[in-house]
Amino acid sequence: MSNYQQKLNAMREGGQCLAGLFVAIRPLIKAGMSTAEIDKFIHKEIVSFGDTPSFLGFDGYGYASCVSVNEEIVHNTPKADKILKDGDIVTVDVGIKHDGYHTDAAVTYPVGEVDSRVLNLLRGTLSALEAGTAVLKPRVTAGEISKAIEDELSNHKLKPVRQFTGHGIGGKLHEPPLILNFVASKDFDENEKEILEIGDAVALEPVVRIGDSDEVVTNGWDTKTKDGAPVAHYEHTVIITEEGHEVLVPITDFVKTLLSS
Repeated sequence: MSNYQQKLNAMREGGQCLAGLFVAIRPLIKAGMSTAEIDKFIHKEIVSFGDTPSFLGFDGYGYASCVSVNEEIVHNTPKADKILKDGDIVTVDVGIKHDGYHTDAAVTYPVGEVDSRVLNLLRGTLSALEAGTAVLKPRVTAGEISKAIEDELSNHKLKPVRQFTGHGIGGKLHEPPLILNFVASKDFDENEKEILEIGDAVALEPVVRIGDSDEVVTNGWDTKTKDGAPVAHYEHTVIITEEGHEVLVPITDFVKTLLSS
């Protein structure tokens, strides 16, 4: 078996487990649930697959998942006293290591009913993820992906949290190149000129805010918008194939059911 086929098989299998995990989490996304309880469930499920939580131990991180509520961004730690309430949004970010390869994905769930402005944020962020994915093919550049994401966010009058990016993924959780959610230079900088070839995998993850401020406040792993504006984050892992690409963690159809209910 070629290295490419071995990588594809492992990431495809791990990605299917990860996609199913996001569906299994859904009943926990309700008022009164703590973010620590969500993480405990995730850890138990990953171990039951015979796999390893990618995040646990990464740069000293102590949990299987990151669980961020409302204005919190990407990698907030689960907490027993962080309790969900109706009208919140909660982002669950999880990685799985399966047969030596990582997959990474995130879903922002509405808790009960959310207001129309927040719903537009969620839908626009998902649409940006799909737009970035649509351009993936052999020889695409990182900058072309970034432009597709940024253009779609602009269509929804939304802006990315610029400090957070997508990334390459495979044998390591984070690999080159960075996939920005905006274009850093109209002529593309060196990272944006990076070319993706068959067998390269990336975790695309638009991290998107409401409002004009790009300032964040950080305390250890925990990060939030300074102005308290809510943040959405959808992510999936995709591999470049001869035919174009394959989404290895298929979450978008599931997310659409969340946003239509």
